[in-house]
Amino acid sequence: MSCLACHSAPPVLNELGQRFRENNRLDNWREAATVDTGDERAAVLKQFPLSLRTQGYATARRSFELLDYSSDTRGAHSSLDFQTPYLLKLISSAPLSERAGYFFSMDLNQSMDISQWRLQDAWVRFGHDRILRVTLGQLNLSDMMHDRDTRLTVQDFWLYPMAKLDRSRGIKLDLAVEFSTLSIGLINGNGAGQIYQNNAVGLGRNHALFDNDSMKSVFTHFRLSQDQNKMGIFALYGEQARASGNFAELNSTQHSAMYMAGLDFSGNSMHRAYWYGQVLVSQWDNFINANHAYRWVGGFFGVDYISRDAFVLSLLYSVNKAGSFTNSNTIYRGLNLHSLTTTASYFLMHNLRLIVELNMDFLPLDELENSYVGHQAKEDYFLFGVDLSY
Repeated sequence: MSCLACHSAPPVLNELGQRFRENNRLDNWREAATVDTGDERAAVLKQFPLSLRTQGYATARRSFELLDYSSDTRGAHSSLDFQTPYLLKLISSAPLSERAGYFFSMDLNQSMDISQWRLQDAWVRFGHDRILRVTLGQLNLSDMMHDRDTRLTVQDFWLYPMAKLDRSRGIKLDLAVEFSTLSIGLINGNGAGQIYQNNAVGLGRNHALFDNDSMKSVFTHFRLSQDQNKMGIFALYGEQARASGNFAELNSTQHSAMYMAGLDFSGNSMHRAYWYGQVLVSQWDNFINANHAYRWVGGFFGVDYISRDAFVLSLLYSVNKAGSFTNSNTIYRGLNLHSLTTTASYFLMHNLRLIVELNMDFLPLDELENSYVGHQAKEDYFLFGVDLSY
């Protein structure tokens, strides 16, 4: 199949691509993709489904500097960087039965140490294709709103990782009726980066723990959709580790409550202009100091315009207000963000994209003397590169 069967401008998904992403299969998957073994309870694929995506850039930055919070020192800086390869991602997905399927993706970095490779999505999904689905595994909560992997800009949707809406282990239930989808679920709430060894029995057992407490975060998302025009409401309540350290750069053993509410929307006009946006409000109680509620808000708006079959122009405008963190001498002053990104994509092939991107940082530098947190360097950059998949 052509890439355009599922993508309007790869990696941006069209209506069929969205449906395939949600249902994990095409309608004729058994006839087209499996071996006839004579066993109806065995779905043996003709070929193992494995995809590869890689990106590489040459980036010129206005300023960049490494800061060491522990020693209050400034380190190396670089204004020109060959980030090649920048990303190498392995992806696999397939149906397991008429009512089950899996998805898996992993980012491979430059290290030969396999422990440094990052597992992204890794889940198994059960249920009816269009009515009820249960997803269990490692999830990116932001995928319910806007998938960061299908954006055309190199500039990320920074709001999501800042709000800790990226990788988490848990369970999600989706109920789809007519033009609406209700999602509810539970996650560990401590991300997906730590594993705890069960050593309470002396010599220990070979059972690793992925969470160190019984508290879970509960979330819900309600979406209305008509064709590719969508609007959703998101809410989350949970707990996170309180901050510690001179600049709040460490996690303590204590916990603080976290509340979140957001509005997301997307659509397209004549299959040429694809637009999307997100607004998110967060409150972190007792996160740094006791008896204090820290509130901040963020959002972004973007549009991808397909001027010709091979050329796409993208704009991404991002604004975060650090709110209660603005006057704190902590790394969470860095929640502030104000930027405009312009990206031009030219498709040599539908799976081979050339990229030119300019990011303009409108946020002024912090004026605090001898400060090692906040906005200490402008984030303007210009890059060109390549994005290919197979």
